[in-house]
Amino acid sequence: INTTQLWCGNRFGKGLIRPGGSNYPLNSEISDAIVDLTTAISKRFGEVTDCIYLTPGVLTRFDEIGVVTKKQAHMIGAVGPSARTCGIMRDTRKSHPFQYFKKYNIEPVILDSGDVLARGMIRNLEVHESLKIIRDLLKTWSLEKGKIEKPVYSYKLKPENFSVSIVEGWRGEICHSAVTDKDGKICHYKIKDPSFHNWMALALAVRNQEISDFPVCNKSFNLSYCGHDL
Repeated sequence: INTTQLWCGNRFGKGLIRPGGSNYPLNSEISDAIVDLTTAISKRFGEVTDCIYLTPGVLTRFDEIGVVTKKQAHMIGAVGPSARTCGIMRDTRKSHPFQYFKKYNIEPVILDSGDVLARGMIRNLEVHESLKIIRDLLKTWSLEKGKIEKPVYSYKLKPENFSVSIVEGWRGEICHSAVTDKDGKICHYKIKDPSFHNWMALALAVRNQEISDFPVCNKSFNLSYCGHDL
């Protein structure tokens, strides 16, 4: 958030991302700050995860707890890490690539045990993969440095039209859909959060488990309570 403050003047990123462009184009100072930050995060994160995943007691507590099978994940339409830890390649950056991801051959992390250990380990691996993607993006930017367009605030929407947008969030697929009326105004808007799918995965993970296993199962998914109701 300090980097966001440096980039656009506030820690919440207000105004940074807008339709059609940005009022805060990236520059070399910000790019260098982000690279330095990713290097520091990678080191600190590695120290913490080594403490977790090299501790026998932690591995014993996580291993074979809260298992969701590949068949179950398919049946409920699990998305994101909840699917990828069950051996399912489900990542919209791979299946529906856009912009940079059309050129960047991302290989999603896939595990197959479907347990708490897998759901923890995939976060560990995906953090390092995400940091690599950020650095590669900045390297591409430093070579190309194309013109940054200004935001467009007066889009005219097609009348009586239906539009769908899908991106990969850290929990999985996020879908926005909009419907316009005969005047080109939005008459219906729906957001589908990944937790909408994955709450059922948690229900399956805790089925026939000890009550003491619920906390680790719950946080291994770390779903959004409000996201279920969007």
